[in-house]
Amino acid sequence: MNGASQTRIRQPKRKLTKLWIVLAALGLTAALIAACNGGDDGGSSPTAQPTGSATPQPTGQAATSAACQTLASLDRYRYVSNLSLESPEELVPSSEGQPTPVATLTREYVGLFDFDYNTDASWVAPDRVEASISAAGSPLNLVIIGDRHWVTLAGEWREVGPEYVLGYGPLEVCNAIFPEIDLTQAQGEKETVNGVSALHYTFADTPTGQAMAAIFGPQSDEAILFQTMNVEVWVAEKDGFPVRMDIEASGLYGDRRELKGQLRIELRDINADDIEVEPPI
Repeated sequence: MNGASQTRIRQPKRKLTKLWIVLAALGLTAALIAACNGGDDGGSSPTAQPTGSATPQPTGQAATSAACQTLASLDRYRYVSNLSLESPEELVPSSEGQPTPVATLTREYVGLFDFDYNTDASWVAPDRVEASISAAGSPLNLVIIGDRHWVTLAGEWREVGPEYVLGYGPLEVCNAIFPEIDLTQAQGEKETVNGVSALHYTFADTPTGQAMAAIFGPQSDEAILFQTMNVEVWVAEKDGFPVRMDIEASGLYGDRRELKGQLRIELRDINADDIEVEPPI
């Protein structure tokens, strides 16, 4: 995935994350999995895969907090979503003071696992989204308008079924992490993010609760391995919605191999009049 000189990853019996089970709600298919795992089809371009949700976000999602309710009420915005997952080849040396690994999980792949997934999207209420997605150097464009979905396949737009969705959206992540943090118990620092005056809150070593299960799926390695997380949120001073959300977490497999994850969501152009999402064909 990171060049011909790197060891390819064999697909484990337990998928590394919901990313491998159901695209991690991101939009990758077996083609990308095969490219990363040395599969037979030799494909390298990602396409979307069903996640069980008919709309990208936030339609059909109940907001879990006042911040998420305000986010859900926005008319339109642009956002970027960046996910990185890494499992270094080197095993973590055994020593006192390290967290107890989950002994029931094992790894079948060898070599470095290093994965980045990036989304640059425009969202228009109630159910329109246009996104440019890149993963492992393979681009994908996606448009969703209600129950109609289009993706670029072989460089051409094609209308496809409603199983093609886009996940890790702002409301999805907001709903996952805000129940696990308490803004009233933290001191926010004033900062400006993309022209929005915001309060920056930091939560270190916060119990993950149900956040990882909500983001990655209850059976994902992240939900099982990540027990605490470092969270930073930037909340708009005036309206109270999250302008930016950063999450970092890590955990150990039974063989003491580490899994690290980072997810960042950042909004811009809030309610900008020039944001439109129309059918591509």
